[in-house]
Amino acid sequence: MPTIEQYAADLFQEVLVKCADDASSEAKEDAFTEYALEQLNDHNEIDTAEVLRPASRWVKTRTTPPLPAAKINGWSLSGDGGMLDLFVTLFHDSGEKYSISRNEAIKHFELLQGFLKRALVGDLQVSKENDAYEVIEKIRESSNDLLKIRLFFIANGIVREKISDALKPYKIQNVEVTHHLWDLTQLSRLKPGEVSSINLDFHCLQKNPLPCIYTEDSSGEYKTFLAYLPAPLIGKIYNEYGQRLLERNVRAFLSAKNPVNRGIQETLKYEPERFLAYNNGLCCTAASINADCHSDGLGLIHSLTDFQIVNGGQTTASIAHAIKNKIDVTNVVVQMKLTVVSKPESIEEIVPLISKFANSQSKVVTADFSANGNFHKLLEQRSRQIWAPAQISAGKRTHWYYERARGSYDVEKIKSTPSQKKIFEEDNPRYQRFTKTDLAKFEFSWMGFPDIVSKGAQKNFGAYAQIIEENGEPEVTDEYFHHVVARAILFKSTERIVSSLEFGGYRANIVAYSIAWLANKSQHSINLDKIWENQNIPHELVKAIELVATAANEHFAACQTLGKPFGINIGMNTREKKCWEYFRDKHINLPPNWVACLSSKKYLSFKSDAETLSALWDDVRQHFITSDKTIKALEIYTGKTWPLKSTTDSVVKYASRTYQEMVAQKGVGEKKMKSIIEFFSAAK
Repeated sequence: MPTIEQYAADLFQEVLVKCADDASSEAKEDAFTEYALEQLNDHNEIDTAEVLRPASRWVKTRTTPPLPAAKINGWSLSGDGGMLDLFVTLFHDSGEKYSISRNEAIKHFELLQGFLKRALVGDLQVSKENDAYEVIEKIRESSNDLLKIRLFFIANGIVREKISDALKPYKIQNVEVTHHLWDLTQLSRLKPGEVSSINLDFHCLQKNPLPCIYTEDSSGEYKTFLAYLPAPLIGKIYNEYGQRLLERNVRAFLSAKNPVNRGIQETLKYEPERFLAYNNGLCCTAASINADCHSDGLGLIHSLTDFQIVNGGQTTASIAHAIKNKIDVTNVVVQMKLTVVSKPESIEEIVPLISKFANSQSKVVTADFSANGNFHKLLEQRSRQIWAPAQISAGKRTHWYYERARGSYDVEKIKSTPSQKKIFEEDNPRYQRFTKTDLAKFEFSWMGFPDIVSKGAQKNFGAYAQIIEENGEPEVTDEYFHHVVARAILFKSTERIVSSLEFGGYRANIVAYSIAWLANKSQHSINLDKIWENQNIPHELVKAIELVATAANEHFAACQTLGKPFGINIGMNTREKKCWEYFRDKHINLPPNWVACLSSKKYLSFKSDAETLSALWDDVRQHFITSDKTIKALEIYTGKTWPLKSTTDSVVKYASRTYQEMVAQKGVGEKKMKSIIEFFSAAK
């Protein structure tokens, strides 16, 4: 473990790297907030949170009588509106540890309490241009659904005095409010690769163990338990942990939907005795179990470690909200299938697969959010093996370090001797380290999704993971890694350029929009090979970026006057697809020498839809080349409807044709081909 002094210094360096050339105190506080929230998210302490820009942090009192002073640096509202997290940060501009007094810590919690009261009583005199306006509106809209509110004070100093006695849980509008301190000491204890797990003790939760039946697979790899959970117990657990209970992929799906299902609510209210018959129940996993298992297959579950729900998120959330709405669920029980993986080394592989197949009937994203997928592992390997060309100023070759598990960079340093540490830092400069959320920003900006990048690191990574799921993982060759790094250099260079232009805000949005516009304008032919070779962008591109960034800044201001779907809040506007589409089609005069930055080839992160569909069709049609069946026979076999008109045609008529021959037919395009491929795949 690093010393607290070393951790403070490393944390400060992380902040400086995130700031690029922006040395303002607001930028550093912003970077610290972003880094800390990413850490807490990676360790499953919080869900996706959003950082508020500096101008939005302090909310002045305008009410009569005046409400308490308020400050907020970030916020998060769970997908079901049940868990609200508010964050306030304190950043000391040095790389040394420092002490925070008890009064200072309590004061920051009071600032969050002031914001919460302001939001719930409806102090909407905050300007609509202020990001805090959106937060207040969202909180008010969800006030009837809130089950728990957590207030976080995050600092890069140390609170040495006890404060828990002054910050006990309390209720506001019948919702429990709790306080959570993450100072330098607490942050330093977050270990790379480890996540906060949910452990259930049924003796504490309901005073009795949970009856079950069980079986063990023949290989001994896992055990399966079947049990009935009382609905009040489910509500109690959900109130405590919220959507942290849900496996990451399921949580990402529910964040985009309303998980409080009306049908489930009505069954609980009007036909509770039939709930067990109507509901599919929960599919869950655990890393270990303490249970009494008897030879007749019956057992009692005492406790579980690392408990997760991989299917049944709507049921769980709906029960918790029904209880809040005073619906009596005393006699309702829900069936649970629990899989306990026996081998710790198999957990990372098996749990995501259980989630994937348990949710095969719904559109849950099955991409691996924990970065344990093969793509991320291969990218990590390449980053350790490939040396970047030496820059003239440095004269030494270095690595671009892909940090698949957050914190692994510092762990490698800590394991080294002083001389080895020096060599490691020279070979792997901190400013050449990038994480999975950084990767998603580089890639999505280049691919033309700056509106999604503007939604924040975690939401952007979730969308990037879905693209990988839908398009297949890119092949991680040496050339692919070179181009990833080139896009990283382009992104980081654009950050520095935008900082130097001193627009006063929205740097992240301007950077994403500028790169997306240039990539689109060049038809993705900005010469990434040259950027890799030189480890820098050409001076012709610098001027182009300055012009496009200036245009982006002016575009954001102009959108405030365009009416729906835009408002006067620039941050919210930049997340609108229309905002990007208007800017994408904007004419910007670039210097003639900008074409020197271009290549004759295109640099694409993923294959086009046509290429992907062509490969899928070539694979599936091989199974039917010699078939003697008709399309109608396949309809009967699969229960699916043939997407074209004639069902009397032979299967071979289509299976014998290439993708190009198929789409050349009248009425058959990419959309129809997707349906045709799905139809044949079901009949394999």
